[in-house]
Amino acid sequence: MRLANARRAALILPLIWISTASAGPASPALGTPLIEAPDAHLVVARAREPLPAATPDRLRSLARRSAQGDMLSAGEAEAVLRELEGTSLEPDIQLLRAQLNQRLHRFEQARNDLESLEQNPAFAHEAGLQRLAVALATGHLDEAKAACGRLNSQLNPSLYHLCDANVDARAGHLEHAWHLGRELLANKHQDLTVGSRHWLLTSLAEWAEQRGQEDPRPWWQAAYLIAPEDTYTRAGLARTALAQQDFPMALRLTEGQENLDTLLVIRTIAARLSAHPDADTLTRKTLQRLQEAEWRGEVLHARDFARFLLHLGGSPQKALALARANWSSQKEPLDARILAQAAVGAHSIDDLDTLRDWVQQTGLEDAPLSRLLASSTRRAEVAP
Repeated sequence: MRLANARRAALILPLIWISTASAGPASPALGTPLIEAPDAHLVVARAREPLPAATPDRLRSLARRSAQGDMLSAGEAEAVLRELEGTSLEPDIQLLRAQLNQRLHRFEQARNDLESLEQNPAFAHEAGLQRLAVALATGHLDEAKAACGRLNSQLNPSLYHLCDANVDARAGHLEHAWHLGRELLANKHQDLTVGSRHWLLTSLAEWAEQRGQEDPRPWWQAAYLIAPEDTYTRAGLARTALAQQDFPMALRLTEGQENLDTLLVIRTIAARLSAHPDADTLTRKTLQRLQEAEWRGEVLHARDFARFLLHLGGSPQKALALARANWSSQKEPLDARILAQAAVGAHSIDDLDTLRDWVQQTGLEDAPLSRLLASSTRRAEVAP
């Protein structure tokens, strides 16, 4: 579910923040993002600009902007939360804090708030869906299954089955999930809301990617028509267009979206592969964005930057380090594929063995990952 997986739930919940990669050491003062790369001279923007008063309404406003990947708003939201510490937080603010922590890959802190909110009847539904997203993003399938179980009495039958199917698709029952999703689609979504239909379509797109037998693009396109403003859906469709060498579509989908790391990386790769006149400028911008994140000590989109370095070539060990950092906190199929690609590029049999053991443990069925793992032998099979 990426919500990514909180991604699909993003349309089910009124406010949901979507995330990806590993949190690091403390960052510089929030609300003061770098605008030049560290290897030039550090220029901190807006350092002297006074921020608006820290109020719950201010936080709600920042949350709306952050929901689509605005990292500046996420940083300001964290600053507001710090100023509100010690005050009695309304449940919706506690939910926003959980979503922010998920976005910053502070999954344990997010779980703490969500567990508390699940005891509040008014927020149990939203907190339960968010907890499902956290569990799937981190690869805790038993926790995800339990979250669906707790939601059973709150969801309509179709949505409950979809919840369960998202867990099954990661736990060795991909075909069951796929056929269930197709059945729900054939039923014309009779008891599904618009947000739930979006979740169903993005789930089918992901499962098509895992199966490796069908084109995932129609599912991404259908989901995009429902929610063109959703960053996760836009990225899924753009990534698919890039993989299919439809560079014009990848560029159209990412135009004007360079402030979002995921879409910037896709746009840069598409521009380079199509000899676009902006390719060099985009490459410099992407490298600068990575440098800034490393300087802050929190490469929240390590998976995307690993993909970029793998495309760029020449830095296999750095790409592997980023993929490992991402894997330390996120364990979805796409995370596994990036780690496998980086491990193959860096000739790291140990990392490939780690992934093989994880696949065996979880039962994950993923055709692209299987192809990558089949391209190298196990450490035990290497002659002394």
